[in-house]
Amino acid sequence: ENLLESELFGHAKGAFTGATGKKTGKLVQAGKGTIFLDELGKMPLHLQAKILKVMDVKFITPIGSTKRIQIEGRFIGAAQPDDIKNGKIMPDLLYRFGNPDFIHMPPLRDRMPKNPYLVIDSSLHKAKQRLQISDEITFDDQLVAVLQNYNYPGNYRELENILRYGIKNMMIADRKKLLPEDVMQVMKDSSSGEMSINAKDIQLKDNTIERKIYDRNERSRTGDHKPHFAGIKHIYQNGLRK
Repeated sequence: ENLLESELFGHAKGAFTGATGKKTGKLVQAGKGTIFLDELGKMPLHLQAKILKVMDVKFITPIGSTKRIQIEGRFIGAAQPDDIKNGKIMPDLLYRFGNPDFIHMPPLRDRMPKNPYLVIDSSLHKAKQRLQISDEITFDDQLVAVLQNYNYPGNYRELENILRYGIKNMMIADRKKLLPEDVMQVMKDSSSGEMSINAKDIQLKDNTIERKIYDRNERSRTGDHKPHFAGIKHIYQNGLRK
């Protein structure tokens, strides 16, 4: 709770243990932009009360300070319908935002059949960003058919993790095209009750991928190939040092 309050309102130097310097809160950093508060129902009530006051007076006071700072941004909030029904949001704050508009966000299993290429391409882009890969990665109808035939209990994050795992296998095979066999194992593990791939799994137990990255970088240095994997080298630098 204290961390959230510090993130939103900022704090003065020495305001609490560990506050070694002044910090500007997100409400001030937003300037004249939009301040989006997600999951309002998870916010402690005393912080909801402070947000309500800020929305009314347009000023904040950082933790440990007596100086008031003007706030110029507009507020947008989001909450789960159950949190609204169960009274986890202060009525005054809810009314301050206005009458809530309930937006239905379909799960991935419902969206995938309607526009699979767009969904997969978007998730693939995010997976590449996580791995800091700029090279183009392609896929075809076979991969789409495999990814469509899955329930995705972990929703969009699970698809992204599956694609990250697939990219790892694709790099081991020295390809730029994502194939069904690249993602089959992690999908099988997930559907059998095992946990989906996470960031730690990107770091392989053996040095196969480190060796491929090293070889590609060496060939790039001598002019044989472009540095296809240079963008993710930092992920495996500890293994390369060994």
